[in-house]
Amino acid sequence: MPAELDESAMLDGAPNRRLFFQIILPLSKPALAALFILDFVATWNEFGIALVLLQRQESWTIPLAVQGFQSQFTTSYGPINAFTLMSVIPVLVVYLMFQRYFVQGAFAGAVKG
Repeated sequence: MPAELDESAMLDGAPNRRLFFQIILPLSKPALAALFILDFVATWNEFGIALVLLQRQESWTIPLAVQGFQSQFTTSYGPINAFTLMSVIPVLVVYLMFQRYFVQGAFAGAVKG
């Protein structure tokens, strides 16, 4: 965020609350959306800690369930592929919802010419 935006808002008499909600937060949306997508995918794909902490099968995360399903049905490729595809759908939906913000956040630091 350029400091000039803060200074100009302060000179116009904007309080800190208005400065945050009407200037800083809208300019931060692309970066926050990109952070949300990356954090969601990292949390969704968590395997190591979930493997250590979750002992009951009812509380397994999706990656643990996919691994357990794969070890149970080693030669049934159709159900394994269907289960894997179903586990990808939520991540795909979140990405598609925030795609435009993600692209804006990715190019926010690029050099404009």
